[in-house]
Amino acid sequence: MVFISIRSCSILLRLVFFVLLHVAIFSITCKAQKLLPDTIFVRFRSDSLIDTDRISIVEINDERDENPRFVRFGTKNKYLFFPVDYEIYTKRPLTEAIRSGISADTGRKFNYVLDIKKFEIETKKQRFSRSVYLVADIPVFKYAADTNLYLGTLYYDYLYLPEVKKESPAVSTENLLSKWHTDFKIDLLTLNSVSIGASDEITPNFIDDPKVRSLYLNALGGTFIGYNWWGIQGEVYFTRPETNIKNRYTAGILRYQDNPDYESFAIGKNSEHYTLRKNRNLMLDADLNILLFDVEVSSVQSILYNPLNSSGITARIGLIENISYIIDKKLKVQAGLFMGIGFKL
Repeated sequence: MVFISIRSCSILLRLVFFVLLHVAIFSITCKAQKLLPDTIFVRFRSDSLIDTDRISIVEINDERDENPRFVRFGTKNKYLFFPVDYEIYTKRPLTEAIRSGISADTGRKFNYVLDIKKFEIETKKQRFSRSVYLVADIPVFKYAADTNLYLGTLYYDYLYLPEVKKESPAVSTENLLSKWHTDFKIDLLTLNSVSIGASDEITPNFIDDPKVRSLYLNALGGTFIGYNWWGIQGEVYFTRPETNIKNRYTAGILRYQDNPDYESFAIGKNSEHYTLRKNRNLMLDADLNILLFDVEVSSVQSILYNPLNSSGITARIGLIENISYIIDKKLKVQAGLFMGIGFKL
């Protein structure tokens, strides 16, 4: 009996040791992957078809606090379970790659100097999918008589649509950079055409107001009321300068609602806003919210006062629809009026 007990304890100790060893290895592996991310080098296939004889780039300055070849950071799973960070770099400095195919001859009619304030490929999570964007801020200067005259900034939130359903990060990075570089050269040529009076249609990515910021913090409070039902909520989200009529934002939201038979709080981190700008001050806004603590699915459709690319007070008014469920209570389908006020800075 003693022998059996000792043998049983020995087996148990070995099992415990085996489990602890593997937990430790897993933990060390995860930490090591965070400290030593996979490094991937990709080609920057610059555009070679568009004729840029009318312009030149005298100088490009990379002002990022990054490796001059860095373009992307992300996480992928190895062996289905192990999260691994990766970093993607171009094989040559980003400034050289962007400048490729564009002359540096200062004898051209129009000479540019460019600064790179931001340039990074980001994966933005949506509720049911993910999208890949190139996010970049590139101030543009006109070079003349050894001086630089600020013209404006090219702001990019450049959506990449993959050529196949599943592309590796390296392949999608190469394809995105190639497609973007074509549009970037077209943007520079468009600026040149406007400057010499050959065209009055400026590229939508270009903003000449120096007061426009690269990123805005938006905070919006609101109240809603319906039949035997009311509530308040707050949202916080960040937005880039608007260069498109249609935009999409993701907000964090906290909501309180009061019903005849219960009160509840709910939170959500992926409140999706879809906006359509009508003029410099007004836009249409429709959001979709999935909230937890109680379970809520709701949407607000509103007219939003939000001055284009500037800080200040924002406000909205519209309609809200809500479906909510809490344990031991009946499913509720509700509708009401919504009003909100906030700020953007």
